[in-house]
Amino acid sequence: MPLLINQAKVIFDMQMALAGTPVAEKEYIFITPQVHGLNYKLLDHSCKGFKEVVGKCWKHIEASINKNNPDLVEPEDIVLNLLKGVSHIWVSFDNDEEVAGCLVMTMVKYPRRSGVSSEAAGGKFIIEDIYPIFEKFYKDRKLGFIQITGRKGWDRVMKPSGYKLDHITLYKRL
Repeated sequence: MPLLINQAKVIFDMQMALAGTPVAEKEYIFITPQVHGLNYKLLDHSCKGFKEVVGKCWKHIEASINKNNPDLVEPEDIVLNLLKGVSHIWVSFDNDEEVAGCLVMTMVKYPRRSGVSSEAAGGKFIIEDIYPIFEKFYKDRKLGFIQITGRKGWDRVMKPSGYKLDHITLYKRL
């Protein structure tokens, strides 16, 4: 495991331990109340049902990758990072507690600040409901930013929540 990813995982694990409950006892690290027919849960990668829930998220991860750039990452890569504990997954559930969507985040560390970056998002989420919760969750864990990589339309969607276009990535397959 590259040093940066390993350090990020250690930092994330330590921050998750702040909650005070041993990781082995929890299926979800964080659960939101249900609003607008959805609630959101941060899945604990060491729980017994982890693989089953990630399996239910496969179609959402795959759709996200296919909409973005499958030349650079495939769904298998995302799932491997989840299984290693390098990335973490927020799952949205509907009224019947069925998986409605997922958002995969990974730790990123720059020389002056650490934060989280989106790797894949798919399915049903209500941005106005979940992003303030994400922001508070990660801020409470002393992370300095949330970074979203995606298509141009995300700029329009996230601007009302205070996000700004930071840079553009141009890509050409050789």
